[in-house]
Amino acid sequence: MNKTQRLQQEVTAYIAETYNTKPYEWLTGNRFVDHHGCDGYIFKSERAARRYVLGDINEMGSECQSAMTDEDWISVLSAGGMRRGNARRIVSTGRWDKVARRMLDTNGPEYFLSTYSGNVAFMDDDDCSLLYY
Repeated sequence: MNKTQRLQQEVTAYIAETYNTKPYEWLTGNRFVDHHGCDGYIFKSERAARRYVLGDINEMGSECQSAMTDEDWISVLSAGGMRRGNARRIVSTGRWDKVARRMLDTNGPEYFLSTYSGNVAFMDDDDCSLLYY
């Protein structure tokens, strides 16, 4: 069994024990989808997870746009430390990439990658990989 297969086996066991579910299909060596349609990702570091999110920032921005009303986003951004006027301007001009970047900076990659639990788990493999699920 190679390193990727061992890690996938560890992740499968962790998810079964913690969430009483399991990956439905492994899409790549470090990405899977479960029976509920939630994605799971494995990264070697938070930096790698952040870079993944930033590489897909336009899609993440689109997800932000559809997640809440404009007023709700203004409130969330303001609560996260952004001045209300700046938040209103960013949302009203449709700069959803900036909203996504702010959410990444404020809440970390788990905001986008841990759609099932909202958490990050540390795996016991040699790399101490991070599971976003």
